[in-house]
Amino acid sequence: MSDLIIGKDLHGKQFKLPSNVLKKHLIALGNSGSGKTVLCKTIIEEASIKGIPCILVDPQGDLASLIKPLSSEEAKKHKIDMKKVNSYKNKTRITIFTPTSSKGIPISINPLKLPTKKIDKEDLVGIINQISSSICNVIGYKQDKAKAAESLLYLLLMHCYKNKIQLNTFNKLIDMIINMPVSLKKDAKQLMPDTNELVRKLKFLTIGEKELLFQFGVPLDIEMLLGKGVKKTQVSIIYLNSLNNLKDKQFFLSTLSTELYKHMLMHPSKSLQALFYIDEISPYLPAGALKPVTKPILKLLYKQARKYGIGCIVATQNPGDIDYTAFAQFGTWCIGRLTTKQDKAKIKGALESLAANQLNSILTKMSKLKPGEFIVFSPDIFKKIQDIKVRWLLTDHSTLNDVEVKTLTTDELRKEYDKFMVKKIEQDMENVEEEVKDVNVKKGEDLHLPLVITKEKISKMVEKSKKKKFILFGKKTENVEKFKLELYPLFLVTVRKHESKFLGLKKEVNEYKIFFDGFDGELVRFKSNKIKSYKETIDIMKLTETEQLIFIQLLNNKKMTSQEVGMKLGLSDAFVNKTLHDMTKKKAVTYEKIPKTKAFAWKTLIDVDFSSKLKKLVYIPELVDDEINAKKLSPKVDLGLLGRFVRIWFKGEIVEAEIVYIPVYSITLVSKNKKRQLRIDGVSGKEFKVYD
Repeated sequence: MSDLIIGKDLHGKQFKLPSNVLKKHLIALGNSGSGKTVLCKTIIEEASIKGIPCILVDPQGDLASLIKPLSSEEAKKHKIDMKKVNSYKNKTRITIFTPTSSKGIPISINPLKLPTKKIDKEDLVGIINQISSSICNVIGYKQDKAKAAESLLYLLLMHCYKNKIQLNTFNKLIDMIINMPVSLKKDAKQLMPDTNELVRKLKFLTIGEKELLFQFGVPLDIEMLLGKGVKKTQVSIIYLNSLNNLKDKQFFLSTLSTELYKHMLMHPSKSLQALFYIDEISPYLPAGALKPVTKPILKLLYKQARKYGIGCIVATQNPGDIDYTAFAQFGTWCIGRLTTKQDKAKIKGALESLAANQLNSILTKMSKLKPGEFIVFSPDIFKKIQDIKVRWLLTDHSTLNDVEVKTLTTDELRKEYDKFMVKKIEQDMENVEEEVKDVNVKKGEDLHLPLVITKEKISKMVEKSKKKKFILFGKKTENVEKFKLELYPLFLVTVRKHESKFLGLKKEVNEYKIFFDGFDGELVRFKSNKIKSYKETIDIMKLTETEQLIFIQLLNNKKMTSQEVGMKLGLSDAFVNKTLHDMTKKKAVTYEKIPKTKAFAWKTLIDVDFSSKLKKLVYIPELVDDEINAKKLSPKVDLGLLGRFVRIWFKGEIVEAEIVYIPVYSITLVSKNKKRQLRIDGVSGKEFKVYD
């Protein structure tokens, strides 16, 4: 068990707090200027040096300065050993996460995320209740209507959990409400006969600044916040100043706390595995009848976390404003200067059951304490109250604004989280490929387009196409080496797509059948019996998933700076800029300097918007099953690659696939030592190109 050196006692001895005592939580109380935030930051510094990861909620910017270690001059001035400062610098990685903002590392939340493992029913009910109530709170349901809406959302989310359905966006939730599963329709109608208002309110979460909260930045992931896979100790600071109002801050904290609660249930530990610190907690855990969306989950977390190895720390300058029932969950109390009668009364009421024999001593001392002086009460470690003076911080103690956060978030750190974001994108796409691989390719009759052009007609066409000694005249220099009829494969896939109507209030599921070339994955379009293939498909498929998403942003907006693209996708300007330059080598994009600035505007070179062509691709020509004496060629393209393309460009999914064939004449022409391949389709008699 590691000891955390917090400061000195009245006799000048080092005051050590065993780290494991934090499993039973710590609360720091004191009026403004008493030093309670410094005390908590000292604990965080010590814990991070000892290898304990920390998640900090910073409502005002006071914690963000943990990213600024003291200089040698400052350390000398405050009599701090520079070796310890260097130890802190070398052993910790401080990351400031900024919801809806790219000033730090942008981070987004998915409040619809459900547990991925089986958990106790009581815990599951609590989690789904919390998710349902927090959503109703953020969309502004008043108390009289909130109960029905919460019950309906609870019903839907429980259905998703039981059926292993993960809702990644509010649009998916809206789809489920509009296209209610048959098994839920009866109960849902009794709870909320008219769901139009709920759909309309949820739709506001997919537009404008609210959309940034759910889509912009790295997805909130507890393992990421705890630094899984990182060599240094991770200290993750959630900088809530980037959110404009208290309601959004409460909603974000509610989602974060719910995610932490789910994570600890699935990753229990007997020893202290992490710290969770909220500075100035009173707006999130208020006393009395006030019930913000954070209050139930925080009370549950403080009650249960100690069993799972999560130590919770809170600080407040207004103890009278905090729900007193939460006080009982904190095993260590650090009390700084308190002067108001209300605060003293609240402390007295809470401590009577915990330290009745030391109560008078605590009450007498608390109004005389100087900044940085604290009374520490921790009955599991100390029999008597301890009087301490907190040591000077290893870091600068200041309040950072968003400009300073941006300056202190290094390009190196941004690149690390870009990798995390790209990895997440690639994992999502890999999941798509895995899903498509599970789609069985339909087997049955060997369907093909009818053979219209005869061999004799093709022979005449080949004769005309033979090269001559001179361009216009002279002896023909080519001879036919091989002449054969082959059945060339196409994938006929069924794409399922959710589409909006009437400003998104009505949803419907549509299916489209489209063709892909079985050799190279080109989109193929039939118009009557004329065949057109889109070579641009191959150019696009050569791009990585991230490059394709960047390409689509440029395609939709014509011209954008790398910073604008990054804002849309939650990637850093530097990463997007590098990726765009990589895309220039693939001849996918180009750029031009914006006059009177140092910035560049980017645009696409491949001018094709596949999403707009979907309805033009769905013509199905006549297919027959009569036997043709020809070799059937096997497809080479990976069906998963097509599934990724469909997901990115058509925002749909492949639900069915079958192989159909085109009769193609394959002719090998030779001239001296040269050979060339000529393919002509047997439907239209046009040259049939296959791209390598």
